Amino acid sequence: MAHSDTRNQFGNLRVKNAIDCVGRCKDGYLYTIHRDDTKSYREQLEENQSGEAIWPETIARFRRRVAPGAVYHYRDEDGARKRTKVTDTRYPHICLFDNGQAYSWADVIRCSRAGVNTLGEWPK
Repeated sequence: MAHSDTRNQFGNLRVKNAIDCVGRCKDGYLYTIHRDDTKSYREQLEENQSGEAIWPETIARFRRRVAPGAVYHYRDEDGARKRTKVTDTRYPHICLFDNGQAYSWADVIRCSRAGVNTLGEWPK
């Protein structure tokens, strides 16, 4: 079968809900026969992203828990990794540090998760 014919057949099967795209691999997409309990590729992506999301409830809980004096790391102008401490937590959207910088609560929460994290640096 030609490539275009195969694409058309897969398109027809998807329109009829006979198959579901369940993943992505290096050569294309992975399909499976439609079942009610099968999660689509989009549903799997949304589920993974919701686990990484920082919700307003998380920020409110974390603001109550963090206290002045908590230690975090940042990069200075030369690119060296240095320590800084929290100085003020009373603002609703930002947290102030003793190095004169203010970071969003989302960044502070992300840096508090497991692993080596630096304020102001987001994974690519």
